[in-house]
Amino acid sequence: MKKLLLMDAKNYDAALPEFYRIAVRGIILRDNKILLIRSNFNEVKFPGGGIENDESDQETLIRETLEETGHYVIKESIHEFGEVEEKRLSTKETMIWHQISRYYFCEVKEENTGCNYTASEKECGFHPIWLTLEEAVSTNEAMLEKEGVRPWNQREYKVLQLLKEYLSNLKQC
Repeated sequence: MKKLLLMDAKNYDAALPEFYRIAVRGIILRDNKILLIRSNFNEVKFPGGGIENDESDQETLIRETLEETGHYVIKESIHEFGEVEEKRLSTKETMIWHQISRYYFCEVKEENTGCNYTASEKECGFHPIWLTLEEAVSTNEAMLEKEGVRPWNQREYKVLQLLKEYLSNLKQC
């Protein structure tokens, strides 16, 4: 998969233990809007999450999208956009947080079964929202200016910018 971005904060001691995970995130576009997850912090993120057990990227994308948006992914529509590698000091423990986030374009069915959020996602007020790309970029930009640089918000903001550039280049072809 094409590396879109390396985000290494270099704010950690390399001797610390490392937590490593792979996450899969969906880029779902429809009618000039993108399906994202909004939180109580007024930030938006791509639907997705960590691979569980021996899941494939596709299985994770389908499960996470259904849980977070209530929409079924059309399996045949899945194709890769790229990946972001993050490495930084964990915000919760004294260890290195090392995550690969793989982003995939996909389409979803119209029907919606309702979301199935975890307790912490409910506490954060997660809910699906359709926004234009410009609205999504400005939402996360405002969040960065207000709250400072949260690593996950910074990642999603940068990927939204890369997506905007990618789609703009497609239109020019």
